Amino acid sequence: LSMEISPKRGVVSAFTQQNVFEVSVVNLGNTAHTVRLQGNDPEDALAFEFEQEQLTVGPGQQREIEAVAIPTSSRVISSGRLIGFTVTGRSVDIPTVVASSQAQLEQRSILSPASLIVILLFSLIGILWYLNMPKPPTIASFTVEPEAVEMGDPVVLRWQSPDAANVQIKADGEVIAEASGRSGEYEYTTPIELGKERIVFEIVAERNDRRSAPMHDTLRLRPKEVIPDPKIESLSVDDRSIRLGDSFVLSYKFNEAVVRAILSPDNVTLDPALPNISITPKEAGSLTYTVTAYNKANKTSAKTFSVRVVDVSDAKIITFMATPNPVRAEDGRVTLTWTVMRAARVQIKANGRLLNIDETAFSGSVEVDIPSKTTYTLTAYDSNTRPTTQTLSVNVVQPPKPPPTDEPPVIPEEGVTTTTGGAGETGGSSTSGTAR
Repeated sequence: LSMEISPKRGVVSAFTQQNVFEVSVVNLGNTAHTVRLQGNDPEDALAFEFEQEQLTVGPGQQREIEAVAIPTSSRVISSGRLIGFTVTGRSVDIPTVVASSQAQLEQRSILSPASLIVILLFSLIGILWYLNMPKPPTIASFTVEPEAVEMGDPVVLRWQSPDAANVQIKADGEVIAEASGRSGEYEYTTPIELGKERIVFEIVAERNDRRSAPMHDTLRLRPKEVIPDPKIESLSVDDRSIRLGDSFVLSYKFNEAVVRAILSPDNVTLDPALPNISITPKEAGSLTYTVTAYNKANKTSAKTFSVRVVDVSDAKIITFMATPNPVRAEDGRVTLTWTVMRAARVQIKANGRLLNIDETAFSGSVEVDIPSKTTYTLTAYDSNTRPTTQTLSVNVVQPPKPPPTDEPPVIPEEGVTTTTGGAGETGGSSTSGTAR
């Protein structure tokens, strides 16, 4: 084991408590050790408190903990004294493995007799000087947040100056802001300059034509990272018309700038490293999906596609026919025959009018009157009441009309007797009119 204490010297007084030490334990061996820590001093003038009294240090590992040295007694007026102490670390498993390190703690009293007189004298002089001489303003604090940014990114400068009338801030010697007040903040956008690695900010407080000593803070700059725009290089669907409950495969490809992608409205995350994903729609209809790709800077690229989802019935119509078809008008009746599968019930309508049939029959027939051309619709419902339909038109054929004669009709004149029959024919004659 190896041990080191930092700092090597601490100070403790009524006004200063710098008695916190950092103990570093290094395992130089090839086995782990559980080390117990202990502090002691020859005068037994100190008490020790450790952040951990035991700690485990692996092979080649270094561990740091805090140790506090506390004087067991103090005096208001006395000379200061220097107390040497030792911190020892011993392996619990192998007591012969031990390491130690030494440090000192200076214990200062509140006052010594001589210092009391000097303090009183200088206090009197200081009071007189303070009352008669104006003091320059001071800067209590000045910070740049964050400490490192990319070129072109903004930073915030914050300051506190309890006795300033106004402050002046410079960046690399150039004035960038002047503000009044005892505290404040200023947002500064860093320039983009090739080769520039840091910016030194300086703040000076002013009051009554007196200036404070400048305070500085340094900002580290990183080159601006060029992030390519995200791009959806390809997007395709294996089937754009599917049944409800089935899935379609969405195939996609992004460029290297894409770090994540979202499929909406289902809010499904797409892995840019994979080529495709299976999607199961939850509702029927014409559904529009959008794929949005993001890069590291949260820039986006989007593409949309549509899929038609049909809520198809499980019922199936095998046959639906009419006998005879067409129907002679003098017969006036037709027989409808049907066969269905996986149906819970069936219905037949004639021009929208429901026929009386056995709705639970998977196959059957019915004879109905048909006065004129009629459209019959067979509807089969599955167990979820989803319909499938088939229509059938049946014509009614009227009897043929008698053929027309080639001779024009004879219109008798008054007082003229006409005879029927053709020339050269023998037979009787009839009178179609009388003379007046």
